[in-house]
Amino acid sequence: MVCIPCIVIPVLLWVYKKFLEPYIYPIITPFIKHVWPKKAVQETIATKQG
Repeated sequence: MVCIPCIVIPVLLWVYKKFLEPYIYPIITPFIKHVWPKKAVQETIATKQG
């Protein structure tokens, strides 16, 4: 028998990716860019390589 979360979580993720993400992502993208600027991401990659 499969546990309930093992069924529910993949279904919810599929519904999000298929139906909700195209509408939600453009709304939250400016906030993500403000909180996590690209320069900070590049700096962390540079410190890991060097």
